[in-house]
Amino acid sequence: MNRGVTLTERAYLSVHAPILQLVRLRVSRDPYSVFFQIFIHNVSTVRVQLLGRKWIIHEGDGTLRIVEGKHVFGIDPVLAPGYVFGYSGCLSFAKRPREIELRFFGFDETSSCFISPPHAFPIQNLTLTQEK
Repeated sequence: MNRGVTLTERAYLSVHAPILQLVRLRVSRDPYSVFFQIFIHNVSTVRVQLLGRKWIIHEGDGTLRIVEGKHVFGIDPVLAPGYVFGYSGCLSFAKRPREIELRFFGFDETSSCFISPPHAFPIQNLTLTQEK
């Protein structure tokens, strides 16, 4: 997205994360990792194209980290009404994260820019798995 573009928050998408696992690695610069699987469902009546994502990470030491990226898992998916796009990945941290939010941005079929409302991941409910 170009700088200076105004993004309007629109609830076009429903985000579901059926797999979310917190792991602590013994030997790593960033010993905490969250492995995830995400499904993005277009619950609107308009076609949307996703151009990127924005992670808002509240780390265990109080640091706020924002990670924006072009594309969604390497592509810019187009979702017709009712369509679902899924992908898996991993985020790494130096300290155990307290909260993670995810937003997506893109265009709708009228070429209006939008950003999704934040989807919060329930980190506090995750069991920490230790690497053996």
